[in-house]
Amino acid sequence: EWTFCEQQYHNGKKNNLKTRMTSIGRFSHDSETQLNPSVPTIFLAMSGTTKPFRADDLIRLWKSKELSKLHPRFEQKIDRTKPGFFTLSTKTVEENITETMFPQVYRQDLSYRIIDYLKKPFDVYDSLWEAQVCCSSDGIGISGAISQLKAQLLSSNFPDKKFFESLVLFRSHHAMADGTSLASGLLDLCDEAAEIKGKIKAELNKRKRKTMMGKLIRFLRILFWFYGGI
Repeated sequence: EWTFCEQQYHNGKKNNLKTRMTSIGRFSHDSETQLNPSVPTIFLAMSGTTKPFRADDLIRLWKSKELSKLHPRFEQKIDRTKPGFFTLSTKTVEENITETMFPQVYRQDLSYRIIDYLKKPFDVYDSLWEAQVCCSSDGIGISGAISQLKAQLLSSNFPDKKFFESLVLFRSHHAMADGTSLASGLLDLCDEAAEIKGKIKAELNKRKRKTMMGKLIRFLRILFWFYGGI
């Protein structure tokens, strides 16, 4: 059922979470400050031997997987005049995904980059997310996202191969991710998305059965205690 606050925006009609902002999302938007924006940030580190993964590659992958159609919030912005607080953004994927310089000082540059991404103001009336991609052609283990130990192991195990390292820094406003799983959205970029989702669903079903069985056992114990005491 809708809460009282939600009902006044929706006239009692249930809308999909993809088209409305939750109460927590509105709270995060209203309570944030310029020095403390509500902007979760994640980074992905990738290595390969074919070529570095660049911003153009992420844009092509994003479009080929039709991520904005699967998860409409990726193409929305905040509009407080709308019932669901969301409306279509005019910003394109090409504008949201940009390429930047690769970190050079081990772990320090990457840490500063993440802190900047966390604290930098976010114009939610323009878009709800953005991503930066950077890559290195000088091997892996430079940024610190992939440890130097792992880089040395790969080099020793595959001495005839040249490895490339790429980083994707992704940030979005809390209002976009609240009520849905941001990880599940980015998961759809992977070729193994269907397989991984199948495993997640199977695990959730298993936990659900365990929960139901646990409730049944507790109920039977209460009945046994009640009738056993008569």
